[in-house]
Parts: sequence; structure tokens; C-alpha cells
Amino acid sequence: MPEIHGIVWRNVRAARLRRFTYVVYYRVHEDRLEVLAVVQGNRDAAVWQSRE
Repeated sequence: MPEIHGIVWRNVRAARLRRFTYVVYYRVHEDRLEVLAVVQGNRDAAVWQSRE
């Protein structure tokens, strides 16, 4: 259920991992998921946008 997480920016969703302090930023396409970044949770949330 990849659409369970909310959109944070331009069709990008963020999933915070429960067990670890990481956030996974991804996009949902019809046939696949595109992972944009995996960032440590205590870092600035905008750091992944420079990778796009």
C-alpha cells in the first residue's frame, strides 16, 4: 500500500521507518515505485531535494 503515506512535495511521498531513524522519499508510478532518497531522520528534510 504505497499510497498510505502522504505527499510531501510534487507527488513525492515520505515514509518514516519505525525501527530505524530513516525516511524514505519515493514516487508512485502505475507499474513501479521510484525511490528518490533514504535520509537519516534527524537531518534537514530538504536535503533529498538536491538529489532530484
